[in-house]
Amino acid sequence: MHPEVVALVEWEKGTRKRFRFEGGQVVFYREDARPAPCNYGCIPALMNPADGAEVDVIWLDEPLPVGWAGPIEISGLLHLIDQDHKVLTGDLRNIQPVLDWFPPERGAQLRSRQHALDWLKSLTPAPPSHGSLQ
Repeated sequence: MHPEVVALVEWEKGTRKRFRFEGGQVVFYREDARPAPCNYGCIPALMNPADGAEVDVIWLDEPLPVGWAGPIEISGLLHLIDQDHKVLTGDLRNIQPVLDWFPPERGAQLRSRQHALDWLKSLTPAPPSHGSLQ
């Protein structure tokens, strides 16, 4: 079990500039065609075997600046067919723009908080060489 989950914002809600966590730092990644419908980021301490990258997190509330890091309260899981699931934090009533954002072929479905916690328990910690939040 992961008693305190610490996550990092890599893409601020309403903006097109995306960043990513690499080697312990947040670096520019790319500019997307569409602005993010949510804050999007990662849990640097855990790897998702589906894509070999950090577990993704979606914040469903107000915009947070890129680089914000802190503990989150998990509210659910966005389950995807390709297994690149997203941990959800915030008010689940704000999920519709996020569901609309994912193409239908990814099969985005809202799952419970317990489903998210169970999935997180099954994951492998990131290697120390990956970098950590400071």
